[in-house]
Amino acid sequence: MNIRESILNTALGFGMVLTLAEQGSQGAQASPKDPMDAYLSVLRQEEGVRNKMYRDTKGIETVGIGFNLRRPDTEKVFQQCFGPNCGDVLARARDRKRGMTDAEVDKLTRYDLEKTFLPRVKKLIPDFEKMPEETRAGLLSATYRGSLPMSKKTIDLINQRKAGEAANEYLRNREYEAAKKSGSGVAGRMEREAASIRSLQDWKPEQEATPQPTRTTTVSTQTTPAAPKSTPVQQQQQQQQTQSQQQASREYVVRSGQNLSRIARETGQSVEAITAANKLENPNMIRAGQKLFIPGG
Repeated sequence: MNIRESILNTALGFGMVLTLAEQGSQGAQASPKDPMDAYLSVLRQEEGVRNKMYRDTKGIETVGIGFNLRRPDTEKVFQQCFGPNCGDVLARARDRKRGMTDAEVDKLTRYDLEKTFLPRVKKLIPDFEKMPEETRAGLLSATYRGSLPMSKKTIDLINQRKAGEAANEYLRNREYEAAKKSGSGVAGRMEREAASIRSLQDWKPEQEATPQPTRTTTVSTQTTPAAPKSTPVQQQQQQQQTQSQQQASREYVVRSGQNLSRIARETGQSVEAITAANKLENPNMIRAGQKLFIPGG
């Protein structure tokens, strides 16, 4: 197990990884300019990065971020990715002493994700692009290492929106049991991927939101007087009321691997209430160590 994988094993889900990838050092909630960055961050953590060829746990020649050099399309991928320089890059990729540069590893992985693995997971899961980022990262990771395509039942359950059953089914196989018994990091990775699938239990696409009943409004011809401005005394009373509400709230520190849905279940509050109390622009982007106010705590 490499150091990167060991560190990531402390996380219970992909939420923290994606948050760290997309937030700046000051915790800014701006998404990365290139959406591929978030996927690359997760794969670097899960697969590790090796510029020189090595043999994986199955004895397969591998390079970069888990690229299988025995793939039948290896030469084609390198040719399309690196053009006229493909011969030199592939020769170095297969050389234990020379290897690839960081830029070449990054370019190869981006190309492989865009041309191979993202189209593959989108074909398996038609609603993939509509799903939360945490779930998309987990599904892509599971597709990248081949676990998800091998479990048709898991795919069917995901598409049927049976997230809990799908997560359980994903871990119901010999590979996971063997990895768990041996203490391999594969078990932790599959558990994180299952957790990302389970997070779909709290997801509801916007287009499927329950429509609000239409109310018939009677328009009055009478002009409604403008609301009077608050006096200094009223403003002071409003400030005191706000302070009292904040004091009644409980401070909560986000732990590694948590997302807002889990915190809501743990504290007995709704995601909407916590989002509003903390004025979160994106409730899917919280980080470990962040302090939240839990209303009515």
